[in-house]
Amino acid sequence: MATEVMASPDPSEETTSFSLEDDTKLLKELNAKPYKAQAVWFLNAFWKKGPAFGDNIDEAEKRAEDAACQATSRRRSAEEDAATASSAREKAEEDRAAAEKFREEANIALQTSTEAFQAAQAYLEKVKRECAGAGKGKLWWLDRELEEAKKYMSPAQLARLQAAPALKEDQVVSA
Repeated sequence: MATEVMASPDPSEETTSFSLEDDTKLLKELNAKPYKAQAVWFLNAFWKKGPAFGDNIDEAEKRAEDAACQATSRRRSAEEDAATASSAREKAEEDRAAAEKFREEANIALQTSTEAFQAAQAYLEKVKRECAGAGKGKLWWLDRELEEAKKYMSPAQLARLQAAPALKEDQVVSA
């Protein structure tokens, strides 16, 4: 008894007919093959595109080994890249912490210099009042030195100096 199977009416596909005796013979041949060969046969039967290993098991094993080597190499490369990224992230965090420390130190130095300049200015004004009639050349020279010091201040220092309230006479420490 023969069973006939018709494929789709697509003209690019052929009409195939199978008989039960042929199927039994093919199944016995397939069962006689080792498991690897059976797996290759099965995969070749269902892959429309892709590797066709046929009966060449050595070629299939070589391709599988090559693919495994490539995967291992890519994994190692990815692990190295991850380690590099991790160390770069740690370095960036250390650098950010150092930058914050330097910023704090710079702000403290700016505040100290602004306070010192204000104290010098207030002291000069006090001396000017006390020496109302004498030593005008020396007072002019001290005033001029303070003005010259202002020229070398950063814009941030000048802004803080102008924004800060002037020191009062009782806050001035005499030299």
